[in-house]
Amino acid sequence: MTTTLASPALTAAGETHASPARLIRAEIMKIRTTNTWWLFGIGMVLVTGLALTINGLEHHYTLFPPLGSMPPEEQAWWASYRDRLEQAALSFKSPQ
Repeated sequence: MTTTLASPALTAAGETHASPARLIRAEIMKIRTTNTWWLFGIGMVLVTGLALTINGLEHHYTLFPPLGSMPPEEQAWWASYRDRLEQAALSFKSPQ
């Protein structure tokens, strides 16, 4: 024996067939109510990678400017600065 309950929503709707407008509204509702935590996670990883890339390139060209267009005094200063940075980096590097 099958029992069907009367639904107030169905009696108020009048028509119960699937029209294109109702299908589109249902899909929009599904998109709005779906958990999107994974989209935020992917976005966070992409933005972090982009920021890391931009900052890395900016710091590279700050630390290693093109020396060809500089006077010799500045070239010597940058070479000394690079040597000090390399020594500092080696002192903080874990032993292998």
